[in-house]
Amino acid sequence: MVVSIGELRRFLRAQGCTFEEGKKHTMVRLGACSAMMPRHPSKEIASGTLKAILRQLGLKGK
Repeated sequence: MVVSIGELRRFLRAQGCTFEEGKKHTMVRLGACSAMMPRHPSKEIASGTLKAILRQLGLKGK
C-alpha cells in the first residue's frame, strides 16, 4: 500500500490523534500510546514504518 505522510497524518487526525512537533520528527499520541512519524508530507512512507506507527498506536486492526 502506497501512502504519503500527509495522507497518514489526515487519517490519524480523523482517528483522534494529537501531534507534537519536534526538531526532526512529529510525535503522534492517541490516548496513552505514542509513535514517532517523519515530517515530509509529500513523500511516501515505507510500508514497515507505516505498520509500526499503526501498531504502536493500537490501530493495526482498523
